[in-house]
Amino acid sequence: MKKILVLSLLSILAIGMRAAEYDYLVFTMTDGTTEVVASENLTFTFDDSNLTVTNGSDVTKTFALTNLQKMEFSTENTTGISTLSANTLTTGQDVVIYDTNGRQMPSGSKLSNGFYIVKTPNRTVKVHIK
Repeated sequence: MKKILVLSLLSILAIGMRAAEYDYLVFTMTDGTTEVVASENLTFTFDDSNLTVTNGSDVTKTFALTNLQKMEFSTENTTGISTLSANTLTTGQDVVIYDTNGRQMPSGSKLSNGFYIVKTPNRTVKVHIK
């Protein structure tokens, strides 16, 4: 009995150590969309029919369990979506924004929620406006 208990504890510890090697936890929804959370200091909370995940950076995401297809650890941010802020851009820098259909958005237009491609002279990034 003691042997089984010790083996069980070692298995749990091995799983915990294995998870620490990954940088991200990727959640895949039933509609195919994904959400990514950095895997540092993860805390999981279940209430009613939701899963709430908080990491060491105080990022909190809540998922309806009925919409969650799978979650898995990953070594890379699989969404390809970057954070882009006004501080990232240089004043006077040419910025061109395209929607997901490849249409260029008018300069100075208000962008609705969705995904866009932002192109600057130095780089091109995918962004998600919520």
